[in-house]
Amino acid sequence: MSRAGYNYEIIQASPETGLDGFKHRLRMQRSDGVLIGGGVAGDPAMSYFMEQIIDAAHEVAPEAKIMFYNHSVDVRVIVERWFGPRTA
Repeated sequence: MSRAGYNYEIIQASPETGLDGFKHRLRMQRSDGVLIGGGVAGDPAMSYFMEQIIDAAHEVAPEAKIMFYNHSVDVRVIVERWFGPRTA
């Protein structure tokens, strides 16, 4: 994604660790989008945690686009749906 011209950061979170670190990072660095990975978006058992992520993103970065990755398409395709292609 960096070669495609996008800046991104992977933030690990889980129901056990909570979302404080995620919220802190969103407060510290403006984010145009939040992409929820396949381990959460693709797992029905994680649906409540996914809702918590969405709520946290709306609370801290209401302008951020919320995207979902479920392994059916490339991450770049998902991001470009919202932000278009970029040049490095």
